[in-house]
Amino acid sequence: PEKPGPEHRYTWYVVPRAGGVWKTVNNGTTFSCISDTMGTSSIGDVEVALSDPDIIWVGTGEDFNARSSYYGNGIWKSLDAGKTWSWMGLEDSHHIAKIIIHPDRPETVWVAVMGHLYSTNEQRGVFKTTDGGNTWEKVLYVDDATGFIDMVINPQDPDILYACSYEKIRTPWTYMPGGEQSRIYKTTDGGATWNILEGGLPGGSLGRIGIDIHRSNPDIVVAVIQNLNLKPGADPDAEVPFDAFTDHSFDNLIGGEVYITHDAGHSWDRINDPEEIDVSGKAAYSFNKIYIDPIDPDKIYIIGVGQYYTLDGGETWPSFREQDRFRSNFGDNRTFWIDPGDPRHMMLGSDGGIYETWDGGKTMNHYYQIPLGEI
Repeated sequence: PEKPGPEHRYTWYVVPRAGGVWKTVNNGTTFSCISDTMGTSSIGDVEVALSDPDIIWVGTGEDFNARSSYYGNGIWKSLDAGKTWSWMGLEDSHHIAKIIIHPDRPETVWVAVMGHLYSTNEQRGVFKTTDGGNTWEKVLYVDDATGFIDMVINPQDPDILYACSYEKIRTPWTYMPGGEQSRIYKTTDGGATWNILEGGLPGGSLGRIGIDIHRSNPDIVVAVIQNLNLKPGADPDAEVPFDAFTDHSFDNLIGGEVYITHDAGHSWDRINDPEEIDVSGKAAYSFNKIYIDPIDPDKIYIIGVGQYYTLDGGETWPSFREQDRFRSNFGDNRTFWIDPGDPRHMMLGSDGGIYETWDGGKTMNHYYQIPLGEI
């Protein structure tokens, strides 16, 4: 909880990709599973209301889009910090990637839904409720093969949201990393109308897109985009070696790009060179999330198979050999959190467990995988 009060001061929630919802009330010393009544262990997102730390929403169905990704059964809500849960619908969503709770009116919630991973379906897009989940309206929809993978809200003007669509269906006989429907959308009226953003962003075929907004100056927004267009001068008919490690061949494609806007999405600038470092890297469909420091907009972090970052607004992106931060973490990083009150305090969730730092990543404390005795 961002404003925990004494009751929730040492409380945080963890959602392993297929392990349910876990809660600690003693800052990670012990954990308890609080999702046994949900009927699924596959979780995409957990969010706590800014205005009331007892209100929690959980979207089921992990958002990693991998061969091993399990679907969920919709969205759940708790009004007592996870002691009891109510099912609030969206059963056919299968994979819920992001939940946004209105900062002042917790009965208003937006949900980014990916939909079915292996087939087309209609319950995709951005859904909104204004009555605590009793009814839902699909406020943004592209088509039955395109879902929404990330979303952020302007903390100073909650009518402004950005949402990232992702054209993605997996099949056993082919690999599709993305498509031409993967784009960034913006609304300034709470979701009633949306516009596709351009102004320097790439077109053509794109993969997974991650997005974040700067708390101190919400006109600053950053995005990480897997650009699936051919590199300049590349021969589209040339044979590209197959990479068994990544399950695909992308050597002839542009790769991971980072964009920033200082005018709320009207114009964008690329701040990395994907020829030097591909920040999307292996399995961008599973990772490709971006985070910006709440105070210093020059500090930007991207999670993936590795931890990519810049501390100077994109002038430099240290390679793994050059990095002096996040060196001890396991890898295959799934989620990242920056303390809005003290950005030196961060938490990183990876396939090796949970890591915490109080010095901006120079040293990392490891919370090991939840012991069997706690299950």
